[in-house]
Amino acid sequence: MAGKTKNKAPGPARVSDSSGTSVICPSCGNKVPLGVLGRKRFNINFKNVCKALQGCLRKDGRPNYSAAAKWLELEAGKEVSPAFVWMRVSREAEARGVSREELLRKVLKAGGRND
Repeated sequence: MAGKTKNKAPGPARVSDSSGTSVICPSCGNKVPLGVLGRKRFNINFKNVCKALQGCLRKDGRPNYSAAAKWLELEAGKEVSPAFVWMRVSREAEARGVSREELLRKVLKAGGRND
């Protein structure tokens, strides 16, 4: 059946107005502004992430992301996942132009000073 394409269902319609871009929900028909779906983002300082990782090292010296997430939950008062900790380290490494492993070595060796 070469040449035949499947008909795709149309996606949500984008609407631009004075309040910005929004989409029309296909199930209820209401306008939903873009960027408001999902959990609200929160910022945890990288210095706090480093402190949590240093306090939660495994016996072999590798960071324990699950324990660090629980540590940050207690400090921040918000739910923090191990994936958040991992991604926060990855984004900081990318911003500094080094690999995640290099940044972790530097941070864990420095004892909290992440210059």
